[in-house]
Amino acid sequence: MVLWRLGDIYVVSKSDNQASESTYRDLLAMVDMMREVKGDSWKPAVIKVSGLYGYGVDELLRLIDDRFRELSNNSKLGESLISRRLLEMRLYAYDLLEKRLDESKDLEGDVINGRLSPQEAARKLLGMEKPRLDHVAIAVKDLNSAVEKFRKLGLRVSDPIIVEEQGG
Repeated sequence: MVLWRLGDIYVVSKSDNQASESTYRDLLAMVDMMREVKGDSWKPAVIKVSGLYGYGVDELLRLIDDRFRELSNNSKLGESLISRRLLEMRLYAYDLLEKRLDESKDLEGDVINGRLSPQEAARKLLGMEKPRLDHVAIAVKDLNSAVEKFRKLGLRVSDPIIVEEQGG
């Protein structure tokens, strides 16, 4: 049996908004129910962050550094990256398929009425999707060290974009 832990750090953003409190409490409850992953002493953290007011950012960066250091020191970084990449691939594929199934009432009708075989409909279904998420932007204080760390974590880093209106 494979035991997946989906995250090491759960971030509730926009925590300056009162509506985020229930998400925070739900995540805390979920983390409390998680079983430990064999051979890993790390307990997932839940943190509130507000980009608007800037609170929680320093703690988030500390948690990322702590987790990175622990994985590196225990020679688990490579194993963790492989596991996460495979899990991410599966979750993304499931999400895409579920979305397509929800949008494919015409295909279902064609299968029901015998115009398409289930196999033909499935092939048609799987050939239609384009990616939903193109990129994620992250504001950092030290670009060079952040780029180095993200690349070590196996992430693809594009050329930086400076947003002067936000303090460039």
